[in-house]
Amino acid sequence: MTTINKIVFELSGCLTGTKIQVLSQICKSILIATGKITMLEISRTTQRTYRTIQRFFALKDVAWSKFNMLIFKKFLRKQEDILLLAADETVEKKSGKHTYGISRFFSNIFKHTVPSVAFMAVSIISFKGKKSYPIAAEQIIKKENKKPEKDILPAKFKEKKEKKSVGRPKGSKNNKKKESKDVQYEVLKNLLTSVCSLLGDITVTYLLLDGYFANQYYIGLANEFKLHLISKLRSSVSLYFPYDGEQKKSGRKRKYGDKVAVEHLSKKYLQKRKVKDDCELEYYQFFAWNKNITDFELNVVVIKAISKKTKKVGYCYLFTTDLTLSYDKIVEYYSLRFQIEFNFRDAKQYFGLADFKNYKQAQVTNAVNISFFMCNIAYILAEEFKAFFKLQNVSILDIKAYYRTEL
Repeated sequence: MTTINKIVFELSGCLTGTKIQVLSQICKSILIATGKITMLEISRTTQRTYRTIQRFFALKDVAWSKFNMLIFKKFLRKQEDILLLAADETVEKKSGKHTYGISRFFSNIFKHTVPSVAFMAVSIISFKGKKSYPIAAEQIIKKENKKPEKDILPAKFKEKKEKKSVGRPKGSKNNKKKESKDVQYEVLKNLLTSVCSLLGDITVTYLLLDGYFANQYYIGLANEFKLHLISKLRSSVSLYFPYDGEQKKSGRKRKYGDKVAVEHLSKKYLQKRKVKDDCELEYYQFFAWNKNITDFELNVVVIKAISKKTKKVGYCYLFTTDLTLSYDKIVEYYSLRFQIEFNFRDAKQYFGLADFKNYKQAQVTNAVNISFFMCNIAYILAEEFKAFFKLQNVSILDIKAYYRTEL
């Protein structure tokens, strides 16, 4: 059976022998720990001193994405499998003012902004195994907008300002709208650059993102890395069929046709109808344009859900930039995006993403990446336990209980 030492030994080309031994003991200690996963808790169940653990957490420029990719290729990759990339943001509430990158981020749990730290993670999702494996993570640093200081001088000391002329200045021209790219854009770009450089012989075609990222900037970002984006549109989105009428002989060609009315979609777009529980589902597929995404034609799937009891109707809009992908694959691939949420759950609940007390940049980066690294370690051990003990299901709690018996 594969042990933690054998898994970590695969990193011998990236770390020195002493650091590999320390990392192996840290991984084992995290599985043994019963309380919060902090440096002090880790040092209590290892043969190393607390100072040694501190020095390891203070290491700079540790190639965690390379570590995760190495053990994924060695232990987790399955033959003849379709692999997808998924990315999302996770927020963890933090108190105090000194933790690196602490700011106010919106939390889905609290439904409002809270003092917290935020991280963007990229995972590889196995289509065959229906599981997500974290590869890279980076902290999101929000640019604070400082308010201008108030002028406290009395009015009598202020110089009189010249009155501005009414109307538009003579000879002025319209300015082009500036791109409103958020902080997550740059972080995701850095992560995709790192992950795509490590893929090697792995072929990935699709990038799965939440509906928050369904805009032209992220579609263009996926296109830069030769990826097709699969995401979700808002229910209030305006879609237009491609124009199929006669074009003008000169001038710009028309692109937008009739507006899509989902309540009255033609039956020629209907792909499948099925009944699930007390709900009737209808799947429609068509090509469409969106005026906020002007550079890319979209392959749209509309899922219409009709309740048998209340007769209420709901709609879900999925899309991809791959115009050849069938409706069932779009639905199936996007449903796998939620697997990255289980990585966040495991990292927070079992491996210290919600517990770390570090506040300096290097320590915070290493603490977070160790928690995601431990997710992959646990997934490898779970498969080994299934084969060794001939079990159908093995949870992380089972693995932790097994390692506690070795104390």
